[in-house]
Amino acid sequence: MKKVKVKVICIVLSSIMFLQAFSTVTFTAKQMDKASSLETAESAAYAVEELKSKRDANVKHFKMSDGTFAAATYDMPVHYYDGEEWQDINNYLIDGTDSDENIAVYENTDNPIKIKFAKKSNSKNILKLQQNNYKISFALLGKVNKHAEAQKFNPADDGNITTLEKTESKITYENIFENVDIEYVLSGTKLKENIVIQKELTDYTFKYEIKTNGLTMSLINNQIIFKDDNETVFYIPAPYMYDAEGEFSDAVTYSLENENGNKYILTITADNNWIDSDNRKFPVTIDPTVQMPESGIDTYYFATERNNTITHFGQNVTHVNNALRYSNLSTGTSNTTSLYMKINLPYLNEFLSRPDDTLNSVSYTGVTVEFSRNTSKLYRKD
Repeated sequence: MKKVKVKVICIVLSSIMFLQAFSTVTFTAKQMDKASSLETAESAAYAVEELKSKRDANVKHFKMSDGTFAAATYDMPVHYYDGEEWQDINNYLIDGTDSDENIAVYENTDNPIKIKFAKKSNSKNILKLQQNNYKISFALLGKVNKHAEAQKFNPADDGNITTLEKTESKITYENIFENVDIEYVLSGTKLKENIVIQKELTDYTFKYEIKTNGLTMSLINNQIIFKDDNETVFYIPAPYMYDAEGEFSDAVTYSLENENGNKYILTITADNNWIDSDNRKFPVTIDPTVQMPESGIDTYYFATERNNTITHFGQNVTHVNNALRYSNLSTGTSNTTSLYMKINLPYLNEFLSRPDDTLNSVSYTGVTVEFSRNTSKLYRKD
């Protein structure tokens, strides 16, 4: 599965001065045992206690071993609000039952979105998703291997309270189609599907029967939108694909047919020419993701710029204001010239965050990031 970047912004406050530190940790989700940590090369201090009263959807505050305090922001929700307080999201997979179909499933432990994965691929639906009264079921169509069994993976706990292993988990159905695996990765309130193509196929089209309860589906700008009247409840951003060497393509399209009332056929089609190219290295992974709209968590948003045209990978996003701009991403097989990403900084009570355009760029992990318009810095309150 593709590398996932978890960005942790660490702001340390002492009695007479403050220090803002920005660290980026990269981990492979197949290992997923070192997700993110406030223990960086810049500081030997470590988190000893979480200040639970200061939680936000994707922010935790910690008391550090040297007496200072830190605020950490994560690029996914790590809490959900139960009406009274913020609770930890726990996506560890446990044994369960689908009472509607009377089958054994794996389900996530504690999340506003309950997801159930069939343990065996011969089940009517490969997965079901529910939030409150909204329900969505997904069934694979085509020549499905009826003998594939779900393999679950829960990351190991490393004992570090800033490393939030339980926010993620993974299910794999190996060889569910000939030379194709399907992985489902739970991350916060997102469900990421990886269609992993191991070898060349005659066709790269994949079909799903989707049934909804209380929701209608529509296709807008190569994104799938699930709505209750005018409210967007879930959406599937524009898909993309990448090969074993990290070469990227957005030459993947959706088509959607409404067969009968609440039943839809979703078709995902990847470009044959790109996958069958002599330059391609297998496996090739096609990446659609189901998620909830999340206000205020801007680290999800990104966009690519190609031939002066910007493609937005975020629901109802049409601009790149206040976004970081990664430049010179073009390769021999891609005309992408820029990638934009938005990041919100958390702040401690003693500081406030306000726009400032004096900082031009910063480098990390070998990539220069340019601030394309305004960004944020931290200032002491007057």
